[in-house]
Amino acid sequence: MAAIKKVKHKGAREILKEAALDELEHKHSLEQALLEGEMEAILGDHKDVLYPGDSIYYDSTIPHKVQCHRGIPTKILAVLWTPQ
Repeated sequence: MAAIKKVKHKGAREILKEAALDELEHKHSLEQALLEGEMEAILGDHKDVLYPGDSIYYDSTIPHKVQCHRGIPTKILAVLWTPQ
């Protein structure tokens, strides 16, 4: 049986990414849900394109980047947390 991972919620915020296509790699602890637009999520050699209603979870302490796909402004909901 998989263990439930308890985390301390640090809040949620809505992020609007303008048409930038050159986001720098970064690290943090959060989950993201795409609200509007199209978003590329890049982790190492793996790339996914997300559309409204999609959500992603990954080990965000590993360098990664999320950016607008095809230059379309994108709005995401980021939920911040830290492991307990």
